Parts: sequence; C-alpha cells; structure tokens
Amino acid sequence: MYKVALVFFSLILVSENLIAAEVRVRILSEQNSIQVSADEFKIAASSHQCLDPKVRIKSSHAQLIIRYMNSKRIWRLLNTETQQVCDLQSEKLKFKAKNLLVNHRNLPGKLILDSHRQNFDVIAVLDLETYLIGVLAKEMPATFPLEAFKAQAIASRSYAMKKILSSREKAFDLESGVADQMFEYSSGTEKIRTAVQETRNVVLNGQNGKLYSVYYQPRRGVARTARRECPIAG
Repeated sequence: MYKVALVFFSLILVSENLIAAEVRVRILSEQNSIQVSADEFKIAASSHQCLDPKVRIKSSHAQLIIRYMNSKRIWRLLNTETQQVCDLQSEKLKFKAKNLLVNHRNLPGKLILDSHRQNFDVIAVLDLETYLIGVLAKEMPATFPLEAFKAQAIASRSYAMKKILSSREKAFDLESGVADQMFEYSSGTEKIRTAVQETRNVVLNGQNGKLYSVYYQPRRGVARTARRECPIAG
C-alpha cells in the first residue's frame, strides 16, 4: 500500500547576492597526489613562494604532480617538464588557473586542496549558476523537455542553497556524487543553459518562509527523493 504526502510550497525570487555566492564542491577525497595541467597557474597559499627561493613555478603553463607531505605540512609540487621541485608550507593550497585539468578531468579554474591527516581533498569553487549547469548535465537525460530541465534547475538550486547556508563553517558545501547532487563540470547544452537562465533566482519556499530543498532523481526505474527546510536567511 502506498502513502501519499501532500507538500505545499511556492516559488520565490531570492536576492542576487545569494545567487552570486560561491559553491564549494568536493570533487575528489582522500588523495595522496594529483596530476595538474593548467595555463596561467597562480598559487595562493600561506607561503606564496617555494621554500627554496631559486625555484619558480612556471605560471604561463604548468604540468605538475602535487603531493602533501603530512609530517611537515608541506605541499610538494613537481614540474614534470623541468623536474624542478617546489615545496610550500601551508594547511591548504589554493590556486587559480585556466584550462585546468586534474587527473585528466576538466575542472573550474579555482581550486582548494584541503589537507587532513595524511591525505587531502580537492574542492572546486565556482558560482552557483555554473554549478547548476554541471548538475543538470549529469543528472538528466538530454532528451528531456525544457520544462523538465527548468523544474530540475529550481529544485537543484534550492537544494544547493540550503547546503551552502548550513555548511558555512565546513571545508566544502556539496559532494559531487550521489551523497548530494551528481556534478560534472560542463558548459552544458543550449537547453540546459536556457533552463538555468530562465529560472535564475527562483527557489522553492516551504512553510514558515523557509527554503525548501527537494530533489527527484530517477535511476533505472527507481526514484530517489528527499526534502528539507532551512531558513533562507541562514
């Protein structure tokens, strides 16, 4: 016997400041090392220069292997073209780049490597609307109609904003897998970009003025649903 629950919510527009917020998405976890290929590579760590002042990371183009040396909180960057080694001392390593590939995977141009114990997480930082394009491209078949993509965009935006507001003290906001929403960095199709643009600023508003987050994910005939409420003001 099936039970049906009726849930009442409305669509509301949220401020541009909330929509413009950056989303931190954990792409890889518990890594020992990663391969990085990038153009215009810029590091922003606690120590901006290599411990050996004679070593410089080529910023115009970089082919690197990055490891975390836990015993001394040192990031070791090996330039695979020149074989030069740069050691940086910091708990986190932040960098920006263009045409960024990590382990041969295309990623946004802003990353955080967050160390913990003997490993580190790779966290992508990007704007919410770009994140939604990557979610829709991964979550939904391309054959779905535009209105279905628009509905998913609203649901995914509501879910993401709820996680952002409730994870401000954490290292990241969202997982890139089934623990949250499937995500793959992508420019998306014209249909996906249209769905995100035409629903910009629109989220689900639940009871008592709370942000209502819900997702619906069909996989092999099985529907996965969830719903939560969170005050929009955080």
